[in-house]
Amino acid sequence: MPRPKSIDYSGWTMQTCTGPSTPSIAAQSTRLGTTNQGTTLTASATGCGTLSYQWYRGLSGDVSTPLGTSAIYTTGALPSTTNFWVKATDSSTNTSANSATMVITVCDPAVITIQPQGTSPGNDLPSSNQGTTLTVAASGCALLSYQWYRGNTGDTSSAQQGTTSSFSTGPLTSTTSFWVQVTDSTGPTQTNSNTAIVRVATQAPPVPTAVNAHVSSVVNQTYQITVTWQGSGASYRIHRCSISGCSTFDAASPYVDVNVVANTTYAYAVQAIDSSGNGVSAFSGYDLATTMVFSTLQPGVTVVSLAHLTELLNGLNAVRAVTGQAWLTWQDVHNRYISAHPTEIFPLPAANSPIFAVHIKALRAEMDFARGIIGIAALPYTDSLTTPTVIKAIHFTELQSRTQ
Repeated sequence: MPRPKSIDYSGWTMQTCTGPSTPSIAAQSTRLGTTNQGTTLTASATGCGTLSYQWYRGLSGDVSTPLGTSAIYTTGALPSTTNFWVKATDSSTNTSANSATMVITVCDPAVITIQPQGTSPGNDLPSSNQGTTLTVAASGCALLSYQWYRGNTGDTSSAQQGTTSSFSTGPLTSTTSFWVQVTDSTGPTQTNSNTAIVRVATQAPPVPTAVNAHVSSVVNQTYQITVTWQGSGASYRIHRCSISGCSTFDAASPYVDVNVVANTTYAYAVQAIDSSGNGVSAFSGYDLATTMVFSTLQPGVTVVSLAHLTELLNGLNAVRAVTGQAWLTWQDVHNRYISAHPTEIFPLPAANSPIFAVHIKALRAEMDFARGIIGIAALPYTDSLTTPTVIKAIHFTELQSRTQ
């Protein structure tokens, strides 16, 4: 094949290399905690020939602190936020290009240094109030933002208008919980505060009055006790005591107690509650009702005996049982009375023996004491029995009535 006489290079332009591209830097992590092992930086650039790299600490263009000379550089532990950049050099043109500054931020995530504080015990807001101001203090890497919520910490269902470190609750009608979420913009990282409880004092309704407990039904030794009262509460709570112990439960007037048994005395007190459930009155005084049955005494007809006196002792012990006191024997009654009245003669009651005024006086003292334990005031008796007195039916019926 004959060789061509000439080669036409028209239209062909020789490619000219102008140097490396601007390097980019990828960091394994751009944010480190104050206790760290550093991070790894990787440079990337293009050029015509072989590229070499020179890393520096500082802002781009600051060559005062040279570092590694490969495309990958491991910083080692960093004590504080530090700037890095890299220079890429193309061997074919001996030209260089500088990267932008890579900032490695060193700081711990946002942390709350002062928790928001609710009201302290005993310093509740009054029922009519303008609310209170809650404040949180926090530290972080950069700009912190805040979001307050009503509820327990972590409950984000009720966000409030507060978006600063201080939050005014506005008037509160009942005890309310609040918390705040702090966000660090460099993460972003979030941290939640503790729950701040703002307690609001409530205006308790008046204590119920006219509490009355009485046996309302007796059918074949099956009893019912009806309890009534007057009050202005939205709801009520009864405290009930018997020999079996005490219990508290919600009830409305009239309350009919069907869980009663024979030969037992019961005590009832009532508490009023407002519509919020926070305003609660003190309990009323107690009223007694008994399922004990006493013999009927007819003045001028019935001859009182040891059996009638023992019925009174049993009634006394039923009242004592309401308050958790031990039952008394006649010997106990005798000893307790004589210790307070050493000059009086107290023959122990016995069958076919007379009933003495001292027996009635001792039972009165014990009955008043037992009722007084649950706050029932002593009532006057027909006579004091301090002078020779004929024992009458009224002396027995008065004590019978004190059991209920």
